[in-house]
Amino acid sequence: MSDVEHWLVWFNHPLSLYLLSLFGMLVHYIKEKFKDDSLASLVSYMRCHTLTFFMSFGITTILFATFLATLQTGKPLDYMAVFTLGYTVDSFFNKYDQTKIIKPK
Repeated sequence: MSDVEHWLVWFNHPLSLYLLSLFGMLVHYIKEKFKDDSLASLVSYMRCHTLTFFMSFGITTILFATFLATLQTGKPLDYMAVFTLGYTVDSFFNKYDQTKIIKPK
């Protein structure tokens, strides 16, 4: 087994794909951070928007499990699918309302 094949076997592991879907959620937060420089830190956001954060986290987890059970192909397209899944769910549930964020002093 070559090094590339060994890497792909590890990357196709469900835990790796799940972490990639959570990374999609993080990338959406970073995009919003760059779009609006006044957005507070991730920890501050999670403290002020606990319900929507856990709702998007839970729904990402449920949709990821559904993806594994029904759609996983073992091909590179899976990586984009799970990344997009996390990004889209975070985009839908977390609207990043600036009025609810506590700014550090």
